[in-house]
Amino acid sequence: MLRAVHQWRDGTASSHAGALQRLQGMDADFPLPFDKRLPTPAERVWAEFLSVLDALPPTARAAFMLHDVFGATLEDVSNVLGQPPAACREQLAMARRCAHEHARRLASPTRPS
Repeated sequence: MLRAVHQWRDGTASSHAGALQRLQGMDADFPLPFDKRLPTPAERVWAEFLSVLDALPPTARAAFMLHDVFGATLEDVSNVLGQPPAACREQLAMARRCAHEHARRLASPTRPS
């Protein structure tokens, strides 16, 4: 798995960055697909997930993706990011707090007065 992560990091990160930049230029609430149809629930979940990732600092984003999404061990995350395991744990905790806070805001949106 670690080899696949290194290949992804070294080979495809720039193409993913371009896709993310295009998404960031779209409507902030939810980017409607080009055919203007209403988004499916799965598309809304994906858009919210991307907005959580976008809000994270790069190291926290990488730690979160590697560990919580791809299932890498903390040791592997530490090796890939070049940081001690304790620092990676802190980055993971920050990413999880951000994700949970985002989910809380979605669950109880503020209503206009």
